[in-house]
Amino acid sequence: MNKLSPIVFGTTDQSTLLKVIDAGTGIPDQSLTYTDFALWYRREVLGGATPLAIAQTFTEVTQTATGAHADYGVVHLEEGVYRVDLPDAAFAVGAIGVTTGAVITDKIVIESYHDIIYPDGIIHGTVDTGGTHTLLKCFTTVDGYSADQLINGVIVFTGGTASGCRAKITDYVATNGEILFSGGIATVPVNGDRFVIV
Repeated sequence: MNKLSPIVFGTTDQSTLLKVIDAGTGIPDQSLTYTDFALWYRREVLGGATPLAIAQTFTEVTQTATGAHADYGVVHLEEGVYRVDLPDAAFAVGAIGVTTGAVITDKIVIESYHDIIYPDGIIHGTVDTGGTHTLLKCFTTVDGYSADQLINGVIVFTGGTASGCRAKITDYVATNGEILFSGGIATVPVNGDRFVIV
């Protein structure tokens, strides 16, 4: 899977990139058209719930490298990389990420993933020097909130060492902005790592 740039929720006319490799030769396939693709996408929801079901009832259409956005438009760019235009619904509020892929006969499709970020009306912060960070907690610049305001929210790291990690918040201690989360994350955050809480 390729992790691509984050996209602000509610942004319209967004595209992603899929890499397609011939399953027999292992060489990037540059010969496909939109009719070869059976596209799908899946939205990862907030709060650690089961991801939203994959949507697969699309009508793919032709596209050009510089053409205006067209939902489900597909065009080859270079070296087996295809531009795919996604519907606005993929980036609507309520999810924290979108995975896109396709089913193509005798091909390997490398899926793409975009974080969905919430820059307005959402809590922003960075990991701070207030204490020792672990896979289950970090100290932050977040200040002035009560535990009730943050518990059950989702912390999404958007930059730095822990970028891409996310977890459900289980507790918040105002002193040093200590945030605890369940399930753990893949990478221990370090001072300066950026995050949003949604």
